[in-house]
Amino acid sequence: MITAKDINLDSGKHYRLKLVSLKNQGKETDLQNFEFLPKYSRKAFSEVIAKEEDHYIIRTKHIASTNKDSKIGKNAIINLDKIIINNLDCNI
Repeated sequence: MITAKDINLDSGKHYRLKLVSLKNQGKETDLQNFEFLPKYSRKAFSEVIAKEEDHYIIRTKHIASTNKDSKIGKNAIINLDKIIINNLDCNI
């Protein structure tokens, strides 16, 4: 079993990924309060990007997935049998 709480990752120049919790046991993965957020306000974002790019916010309360046959490594493959997303909020 793998568990983690309060994950806050830098996802490159413009975005940050946050999770309240992650739990993986066997083929089942559970994510609580997933957020993919810009580092800048909409106005500041347009000033720091070099070319036209969408400013988006993605939030969800819960994501549950069942792994079918994923492989992690140099040539990673994600193959999910089922994914359930609850309370998805997207702003683009």
